[in-house]
Amino acid sequence: MRWFGWLGGTFLLISSIGGNGLAPAMAASAAGVEPAGEGVIRVRVMTLNIHHGEGLDGRVDLARLAELIRHWQPDLVGLQEVDRNWGARSNFQDQAAWLAAELGMQYAFAPALRRPSLLGAEAGFGNALLSRYPLLESRVVTLPRQGTREDRSLLIAQVKLPGQVVQVGVTHLGLSREERLGHVRIILDELKRANLPTVLMGDWNDRPDSPEVVAVTLHLQDVVAAIGQSEAREQATFRYDSPDGRPNVRIDYIFVSGDFQVEAVQTVETGVSDHLPVVADLVWPRKRR
Repeated sequence: MRWFGWLGGTFLLISSIGGNGLAPAMAASAAGVEPAGEGVIRVRVMTLNIHHGEGLDGRVDLARLAELIRHWQPDLVGLQEVDRNWGARSNFQDQAAWLAAELGMQYAFAPALRRPSLLGAEAGFGNALLSRYPLLESRVVTLPRQGTREDRSLLIAQVKLPGQVVQVGVTHLGLSREERLGHVRIILDELKRANLPTVLMGDWNDRPDSPEVVAVTLHLQDVVAAIGQSEAREQATFRYDSPDGRPNVRIDYIFVSGDFQVEAVQTVETGVSDHLPVVADLVWPRKRR
C-alpha cells in the first residue's frame, strides 16, 4: 500500500457514554455515506496530552485516566507529556508502564528529555504509545531544539493488527512556529521510510489552518476534516485565553494515510487533563488471503 493517497468516503458513528463522570462526546457527521461493511479491519485510536497525569483539579491521578481509556476501549493510544521516573510531581512513577499494566496493553516510550533519576534509573519525559495489539518494533527520533529550550521527540512504532502491519507516530511539537515547521519536515521524512498504512497523532500546539498543520495534510488526512466537521467550538481540545474557561482551540490531531476510511471522530469532554482526548474509528479493507 502507498502512504500517499486519497482517503475514501466517511460515515460518522455517534456513541453515548454512561457514568464515570464523563460527558458525551462532541461530533458531527458527513451525509450520504454508507457505513463500512464486512471484510474490513476496524481500529479505534485516541490521542491525549496527559499533562503528566494532572487534571483540571490539580491532582495527579493515573487511575482516572486509565478509567477514561478503558471506557472508550481504543486499540491504539498516543500520549504526550508522559513522565518516567521524572520527579515528585508524578511520584517518580513510570507512567506509560503503569497504564499499560493497568489496561492490559503493550507500550513504547519516546523521551524528549532525559536526566538521571533519584531512584537510580534514567528519568524521561516525552511521548508514549499504548497498544492492544503486538508492537513489532519502535524507535525514537529526536527532534532537535531550534532556538528553544528543549528537544522534542517522535515515537514511531510498527503494530501488527489483524491482517495488516501499520505504522504509528506520536509526537508533541513545541511553541516556536519555525521549529514546528522544521520538525514537521523531519516527521514526514521519517514516516515515508516505511511503505505502510500510517497513523500520526499528537499535540501540534497550533490551529488547523497553521502552516505546520497544513504541511501534514498535504500528505495525510486530518480525521476531523475527513468527516466534514466545522471548526465549531465543540471540536476544541485546549483552553487558550478562554473567557469562560472552556476549550476554545483545536491543537490536538489524528492524521491518517489514504489507506484508511474514517468512520467516526469524537472529542471527549473530561477534566483528567488540561487537554481533551480525540477518538477516531478507522477502517480499511482486509487483505485477501
